[in-house]
Amino acid sequence: MRIHLLLAVFVAVMTISVGPLRAQQLVAVVKESLLIDTKNHVYSISLSHDEKKIALALRDRIQIRSLFDGSVISELTGRAGGKHTRMQFVNNDTELKAPLQFLKDSKKQGRVRKWNVATGKPTETIDLPGETQFYTGFSQDARVLLVSPEIPASKSMRVWDLTTGEQIILKADGFFWRSAYICPKKKTLVTLHPHELWIWDYPSGKIRHKVALKKRPSTIGFEVSFSADGKLFLYTYPMGYVTIWDAFTGKQSVAGRFSFGGAHRHLLFPDGTHILVNSSGKGVGEESDLYVYDTRKRVAVMRLQGTPRRMEQADLVISRDGTLVAQSTATGTISIWKLPRLQP
Repeated sequence: MRIHLLLAVFVAVMTISVGPLRAQQLVAVVKESLLIDTKNHVYSISLSHDEKKIALALRDRIQIRSLFDGSVISELTGRAGGKHTRMQFVNNDTELKAPLQFLKDSKKQGRVRKWNVATGKPTETIDLPGETQFYTGFSQDARVLLVSPEIPASKSMRVWDLTTGEQIILKADGFFWRSAYICPKKKTLVTLHPHELWIWDYPSGKIRHKVALKKRPSTIGFEVSFSADGKLFLYTYPMGYVTIWDAFTGKQSVAGRFSFGGAHRHLLFPDGTHILVNSSGKGVGEESDLYVYDTRKRVAVMRLQGTPRRMEQADLVISRDGTLVAQSTATGTISIWKLPRLQP
């Protein structure tokens, strides 16, 4: 394992190449505080609430690593990990909850398991009724799981309360694409449909708004991220276009629409006023920097400088307070940046 410990924050004059920013501008530069090389394909990542641990979904297991030095704390096995893993730390970060992979040539029985983070041993297993389920979303407290049939387009989607065992079924007159998101406060769901975003009220399961999209959405480029209060959400179009919406009115926020050129990944910071932008096109190439963009001033205010390397981005997450950013790549590296607190 190759670990580099670097921590530096400084201000530099540089040329910005994301979105409409092409001129020189004063931008804070934040260097990686930690670089971990796992030598494995990392599908997804999840940060602990105390920002001391990170969970990595590998092909056949989940690793828990320290954010102090990158060392392995434990490994979770038994159908853990895999391509579509959703993970959340629970119980004061002492346990991790995640759905299990389906066994080949078997009935696709949904199953969620909790493991002890320190020992890697399972502590609870929850069976979900029904078959051919595909995990599409996980609430921030890991109590609500969104599941859908395995086929990419379906007319229904289930929402499970893992604490009570109750479920609601979302039904559409058209099709759901296999993507859904739930806000941190668990009051709003967002699902993708041909030409529309649907905003749902939870737990009533009623449609709050249908948002028409000017461009036909892509199941690959679709991504939604919420502000911490759940009032705003950011929707990513393919090829670098993003819009910010009011989850309760169904209208575009004052911030409106942004274009970041070839940027592929965007996340809304918890404060609802900053966007994290991956500037490396589709995530493949030597460019490994990220940018923090202020939606009110419409300028980049921070550059997160990464170690130059060929990369294919797998996952990107922001901590709940917006002071920690983690990025994983398909080649097995994880970059961590510690950010100064953003001005609201």
